[in-house]
Amino acid sequence: MSNRPEPPAPRDVAWMTSAPILASALLLLGGCVANSSNPRVLIGGATVSQHDAALDLDLSNPGGRDLVVTAIEYQLAHGEMAFPVAEGSWTGDMSLPAGETRRLALRIPFTIEPMEADSRRLHLSGTLRTKDRTGYLGLKFMDLTATPFQTEVDASPQAVGSNP
Repeated sequence: MSNRPEPPAPRDVAWMTSAPILASALLLLGGCVANSSNPRVLIGGATVSQHDAALDLDLSNPGGRDLVVTAIEYQLAHGEMAFPVAEGSWTGDMSLPAGETRRLALRIPFTIEPMEADSRRLHLSGTLRTKDRTGYLGLKFMDLTATPFQTEVDASPQAVGSNP
C-alpha cells in the first residue's frame, strides 16, 4: 500500500481547469451589458410626410470617455403597427465628448409607402457605432463600440413644399 494520493478523476480535472476560465469570462461579460454610461440615441424632433421623415437625433454620451460617432445603422418603422418603411445608415466622424449631447439631422426617404397615412408615429431602431478617442483598446476588444438603440416619437406633419 502506497501513501501516494490517488490522482483526481478526469472530470474533476476538467472542472478544476475550466472553472477559473468560466469565472473570468463572466467577469468580462459584466462590462458588456447595457448600463447608464453607454451612449444613447433619442429623437429630439421629427417631421413626417407621405414620402420621408426628417429626424433630429440627440446622441448623448453619459460616460467618462470622449467618443467619436462613426456610423448609425437604422431601421425606420411608421404608424401604430410599426410597419417598416426604410433602412439605411449614416457614416462620418462626429465628436461626442464625455458627458455631452450632440444633435444630428437625418432625412430618411421611405422605400415603402406607409400603411397608416394619417399616423405621425415613428419608430427608430438600430446600432450606434463609436470609437474611443482616449485609445482604450479594451472597448473594441469587448465590442463596446456598438450600442443598440430603439426609440419612437410622434412627429409633426411636414408642411407641403418644406425642406427642413
